[in-house]
Amino acid sequence: IRMDGSHRSDVATELLEASAFLAGSPTLNRDLFPTMADLLTYLRGLGFGGLRAEGFGSYGWSGESVDRIREYLSSTGMELLGDGLKAKYVPDAGVLEQCWNLGRRIASDILS
Repeated sequence: IRMDGSHRSDVATELLEASAFLAGSPTLNRDLFPTMADLLTYLRGLGFGGLRAEGFGSYGWSGESVDRIREYLSSTGMELLGDGLKAKYVPDAGVLEQCWNLGRRIASDILS
C-alpha cells in the first residue's frame, strides 16, 4: 500500500489478516519520510506482536530510515526477519537481487 494515497487506519486493517509486513522509506533529513513515520507511530500504539516484518529504504547521504523502521517494528513486538535492506540512490542489480531474496525468504517462512 502506498502511503501517499492511503490512510494509516487502512493499513492497520490490512495488517489484521497479514502474515508479514514490509515497510519502506527513503531517508529524509536523517529520518523517515513523514507518512511512514506517522504510520509506524500509529501501529506501535495498536500493537501487532507476532507479525513477521522487515524494513527497507533508499538514501543518498546517511541512510537512517531503515534502522528507524526496524526500531519501530521491533517496538511493536513484530518479529524482524533479517538485517533490513538499504539502497544507495537507485537500486542496482545487486540490491534488486537482495530484494528478491528477502521476498523469497519471507514467503518461505510464511508457507512453512
